[in-house]
Amino acid sequence: RDCEEAERGARARVVRELEGQAQEYRQQLEALREENERVADITRQEARLSQAKASELQMNCQELSLELARARAQLSQAELQLAGAQDEADALHRNMLTLEGENSSLRAALDELHSVLEAERICRQRASAEQSEEVQRQLKQLQEMAAAAERRAAAAE
Repeated sequence: RDCEEAERGARARVVRELEGQAQEYRQQLEALREENERVADITRQEARLSQAKASELQMNCQELSLELARARAQLSQAELQLAGAQDEADALHRNMLTLEGENSSLRAALDELHSVLEAERICRQRASAEQSEEVQRQLKQLQEMAAAAERRAAAAE
């Protein structure tokens, strides 16, 4: 009997020890479950934040892509305008060269006209001087004829 009681006592001690260990394991398991839940919450929050950041980055990328497309379009427009301005500048340069050529021709024609007018003026002056001399000669002749006629008239009186 003593053996049985000792055996029961030993069993009861082993059962109490095992129950104590089981209780400790249950507490550790509960603590691990709570820690697991906190880690899962943190992981979910981080996933939501990461997803929000990814969405924000994607929107930023889309905005930047749109801005880049607008900038490229503006650059293309500016290049077209520059090409048009260059064409206009080239046309103006050609017109300027043409006008310079016409101006040179007009200056040459004007110089020639001045020369002709000067020659005509000199000719007119000569002709006028010759005509004036002729008129003076004829006037002198008439005066001489009038003086001779007066002398004859006076002699006839």
